[in-house]
Amino acid sequence: MLKLIKYEILRCKFTMVALIGVLLCSEVVFLVGAAANRGATMTLGIVFLLLAAGAAFFTVWTQGLMGFIRDLTDKTGQMVFLTPVSPRRIVAVKFLVALLQLFIASGLVALFFALDIKLFYAKYETPLKIIEWVARFLGVTIAELWAAFSIAMLTGMLSTIVIYAIAYLFTAVWMAGYGTNTSGKGLRIVLMIAVFLVFMIVAILLPNISNSAGNPVVRSFIRKIPRYIFFLIGTVGCAVGTGYLLEKKISV
Repeated sequence: MLKLIKYEILRCKFTMVALIGVLLCSEVVFLVGAAANRGATMTLGIVFLLLAAGAAFFTVWTQGLMGFIRDLTDKTGQMVFLTPVSPRRIVAVKFLVALLQLFIASGLVALFFALDIKLFYAKYETPLKIIEWVARFLGVTIAELWAAFSIAMLTGMLSTIVIYAIAYLFTAVWMAGYGTNTSGKGLRIVLMIAVFLVFMIVAILLPNISNSAGNPVVRSFIRKIPRYIFFLIGTVGCAVGTGYLLEKKISV
């Protein structure tokens, strides 16, 4: 099991190095602007950082899915299923590594963003009153605005792992029914996106939990617990379904 985790990490090491490199480049742009006392460059660095966060989530999803498809269709990739480890554990390892990648990317984005905003405040306190204005416009405090950002990062990470799981299941279903036949690939993608959208709509409509926690982040997290449980159930369900199809329905 540990060898398989190490193998999966090594397979995606170049992706992780590239993601971290992009995030660091965004931070360098910000720091150059701070050193040169150029607010526009600092703002550009923050924008790049947020764009890099979205790109990181998409890249992790794409890299993981493409790797899974190669494992099912490529003779070299299929060697992973010739190990004594069960297909279900192989799928679980893939999900764990993807979650680790998302956690690292999210952690770096949150860390850099928090540091950049604090430095921006230290250098340009008056121009950054805009953040206070945004908070007042939304009817929340600055602490609650930061809490919303933290929860948005967590939700983005969990949403990515959910669509990752749905994509795995759809790929396994397709392979079980049609093998390597690529006809109808467009329909599969459309159906996968439709299922994900329905899943997210249901998650959004779930009731929140009322609580009186003093910390805004904790309070926001508790409110969204039903949604996070739903994400967990969906991810685990898709992972189990994928593992079952690999063991019983797909010949690799």
